[in-house]
Amino acid sequence: MTIIKTGLKINIFPVVLGLKIPAVWILLAPVLVSGLISSCSGATGKQTALGEANATLHTVEEEMVADKTGVSTTEIISSELNSGGNASVKDYSFGYTYHRQDGNRYVSGRGSLPEAMVLDIPLGGRPEWLVAAPDRETSVWVVALEDGRIQAFAVLETGYRKIEVTPNSIQPGQPPALIIEEGEPTILTAPGTRASPYSHPVMVDPQSGKLAFIETNGDLVFWEGGKETARLEVNALPDGRLIMDGNGNIVLLSDPTGRYDHGVLGDELEAESVTLVTIDPAPHILKKISAGESAVFEGIAPIWVDFKGDGEREIILTQSDRKIGARLVVYNRSGEQLATGPAIGLGYRWRNQLGAAPTGIEGELEVVDVRTPHLTGVVEFFRWERDRLVLSGEIEGYTSHVIGSRNLDLGMLGDFDGEGNIEALLPNHERSELGAVRRSPEGAWVVWKVPVGGVVSTNLAAATLEEGGIVVGVGRQDGVLRIWKAPGEN
Repeated sequence: MTIIKTGLKINIFPVVLGLKIPAVWILLAPVLVSGLISSCSGATGKQTALGEANATLHTVEEEMVADKTGVSTTEIISSELNSGGNASVKDYSFGYTYHRQDGNRYVSGRGSLPEAMVLDIPLGGRPEWLVAAPDRETSVWVVALEDGRIQAFAVLETGYRKIEVTPNSIQPGQPPALIIEEGEPTILTAPGTRASPYSHPVMVDPQSGKLAFIETNGDLVFWEGGKETARLEVNALPDGRLIMDGNGNIVLLSDPTGRYDHGVLGDELEAESVTLVTIDPAPHILKKISAGESAVFEGIAPIWVDFKGDGEREIILTQSDRKIGARLVVYNRSGEQLATGPAIGLGYRWRNQLGAAPTGIEGELEVVDVRTPHLTGVVEFFRWERDRLVLSGEIEGYTSHVIGSRNLDLGMLGDFDGEGNIEALLPNHERSELGAVRRSPEGAWVVWKVPVGGVVSTNLAAATLEEGGIVVGVGRQDGVLRIWKAPGEN
């Protein structure tokens, strides 16, 4: 999730004083801006009213049950559009199934699990995807049902309220991407009928409203001002995600092949390469990195983070082949392989990378994955030593994927109990409870568990509120959205 404050609007039409007018002509009341780049806590400002004025508010007493069984990163960017010494500030926040635009499923802030109050919201069908984004002191939750219908809710301190979001349906099975602009939630949609139904567009440049999306022929298309502005023949993976660094650069999996027919991620296609693209000064391909003659990148997206701490982002991927199975690999943007992890040692055995976070005993940055999530389900922590990823801790009994699904977002990293340590939060094999796995001097251990109240059917989602509190949610097979509220919420 990303909150962006900027003085320019994108192609969304908010409702102001009951009239729909193009957002680019709207000038809000002057607001003083600190000019800071702050991390994670949100920016102060007006409270937005979500949904219609007469929307039903479901109170705590009606809808919330306290569950006390012991069992994005949100980035904020501020800028000013000066006019007579005043600044006109616009707020945007984004929600992705993989939480952050760089593919890292790491949630900033602090949670209050396992003691968090639980809110169960009934849905109109079986949920398949879930995204969330903060809107000041509230959070917005958008559920994509298995038939493509969309339902949305504002989770408040005292309960929740149903809200409207456009469009009200997407392709069945398609993951949603959420944008909230000045309190108006919208699902990002690609124009026309040729966009891949297995992926979603991204907002490459919120100031101009530039969209990027994958077409069914594998092209990467850029759209701005109601028209196509560029097209790159990248041969993208049909269900690949467009991962961004926030500076106009994109990385995506490319060159689909059937030479490694493991077929556990929704089809038998995997990527032969990963492609780096920039929009500066105009969209063009920077680099294409090959997985190797017999290998593939098994997944739908890389993680693009500064793992070394040197100010440069590294690309983290799962590389697989028939002989040795899956291992984690790390590249720089020039295509140089910087580090590799241990291979499983047997073909058709997979690792699902979750993210990179300061999970080490001393707060060291480590990368976390789940080895063989369909079998033993081993949560692994790796530290970087020279040209190797070295295992520093592991524990089995958890999963991050259901075989045959394109949902690779069943796990997240964050301080979910507010104790100052980073946990991996993910379901057990039955998907009936979530467990918090934390590093220990001996390796890793399960700190606490929370029941889901049913069987998980969506990805995990989270939103970091203005004061830094984490709200966590998941959809269940019985048609319920379960929310664990942030610290201080009743």
